[in-house]
Amino acid sequence: MIHQKRGDFSAAEQSFRASIAALGTFASAWHNLGNVLIDMERLDDAIEALRRAVRIDSRFHEAHNTLA
Repeated sequence: MIHQKRGDFSAAEQSFRASIAALGTFASAWHNLGNVLIDMERLDDAIEALRRAVRIDSRFHEAHNTLA
């Protein structure tokens, strides 16, 4: 998230994708990836990442709210 806060969205995306590669079913990593993709204006990719977070954890309210 530090990369994202600094505005280095490409590095943030790489970091979140590395977390996903290592953890796979970690809903927060998918949610964070969705948020950075929104920042990068890659909305279709963001929606898919956020939907993945919800599929992993249907009670993950932040991901639901971000999709809304």
